[in-house]
Amino acid sequence: MTKRIVDVAIGIIMILFALLLMMSPTEGFPVVTMIIGISIFVRGAGAMIYYFRMAKHMVGGKYVLYRGIVYLDLGLFILSLTNDQLVYMIFYIAIMTILSGVVDLLRARESKKLKAPQWIFSAVWGVVCVLFGIAVIVSMTVFHDTAAAVYVYAGSLIGGAVHRIAGALRRTEIVYVA
Repeated sequence: MTKRIVDVAIGIIMILFALLLMMSPTEGFPVVTMIIGISIFVRGAGAMIYYFRMAKHMVGGKYVLYRGIVYLDLGLFILSLTNDQLVYMIFYIAIMTILSGVVDLLRARESKKLKAPQWIFSAVWGVVCVLFGIAVIVSMTVFHDTAAAVYVYAGSLIGGAVHRIAGALRRTEIVYVA
């Protein structure tokens, strides 16, 4: 029950943060860069802690170590970018958004084969993500504007928050094996 409450609270904070970014997109881009860098660094630190506490005794534990090292390095690299080099972050956001959309489209195709009713939502969200990513690339290369990247990141934050809140509020089915 507390995990559900925490997920809803995190989802609400994500929505509020995305709305703040949408209100000031030009000043928000360095904040977006810092958030992405810190989140990747924290993910790497978490993987390293997991490795040293448990995964080093497991099969495939070195994979956790390598992943943690890569995340730590990538997070530190992103945090070290200056304002002149933020174009790399814009293309990172665009490519990650496009890849996320492609994964959602593939997931929708698989769900449709299994006759699952939620395949339409996955397909629509996948198309939206791909279009957002293309809009960021066009905005940066043609108009030299970073605001579109901030709007796409804020939109993906809102989408992730809605998904987190919906997952927290969804009833879980318990399967009993007799």
